[in-house]
Amino acid sequence: MRRIYLLPATVLALGLLSGLYWQHHVETTRPDAVTGHGMHKARTAPVVPEAQAAVFPDALQQQWQQQLEQQAPLTAVPEQTEIWFIQHANRLIQSADHITGQQQQRQLLGELLRSPGQLALAQRLLSDLSYASATYGKEQAMARVVAIKLLQEAARQGDVAPLEQTVWQLSRQLNQQLSQGQSFVKGQQQDLADLLNYRVRLQPRGSTATELSAMLQQLGYQPEQQSQIRDIYGDVLFFALKQQYGREKATVLTAQALQEEVPAG
Repeated sequence: MRRIYLLPATVLALGLLSGLYWQHHVETTRPDAVTGHGMHKARTAPVVPEAQAAVFPDALQQQWQQQLEQQAPLTAVPEQTEIWFIQHANRLIQSADHITGQQQQRQLLGELLRSPGQLALAQRLLSDLSYASATYGKEQAMARVVAIKLLQEAARQGDVAPLEQTVWQLSRQLNQQLSQGQSFVKGQQQDLADLLNYRVRLQPRGSTATELSAMLQQLGYQPEQQSQIRDIYGDVLFFALKQQYGREKATVLTAQALQEEVPAG
């Protein structure tokens, strides 16, 4: 029987601080960012609906834009290229802690989404780690952070398919690695948890166990997968359901959705 482990509430709360999120996500994109028993640190904290960005004076926007031009300049390169992507990724990271950061990030993500090929590039960066490393070297972790953010933004705007496809591909790849005796590398499990977490929280409230199970299978879940992979699906789903129903009902629904034995009383 599968045991579901709870993350401390204080750790979950950290994930809601957007400024810290970006720094933490880049710093923890490595194997030791996961604790035992399938528990994930702040990067798997619940995704909450983003509030409408505040409107700031033009002077403040212009001042920050000038700073960005110095800290993360955009050079004249074709929009379809990997260089164009990483330039915008640098700006996204630079914008994280600024007062106008949310507006800046939404604008930059919009530019990436409007550019042909950038969404497909984001998918490849997350599903093909060797490509990410070969393309961006030491910046591959940052590139994957922004790739996740881009897929989430596309889903927020209604295009969920790229995110779902990436979850499916990544879970199959990680399961194959584990089956061959290989370990997770460079935060792959956090990438899967982040994407899965966002998609799970788009699921309509009140979904039945059958509907939840169908969603997980569409996202690549299989009962015969390696336990480390199943734990990621189970933990993400449990925490989302716990917010809605409390621990007891969430435990039952999660077990049923995962096609596992329902814990006794």
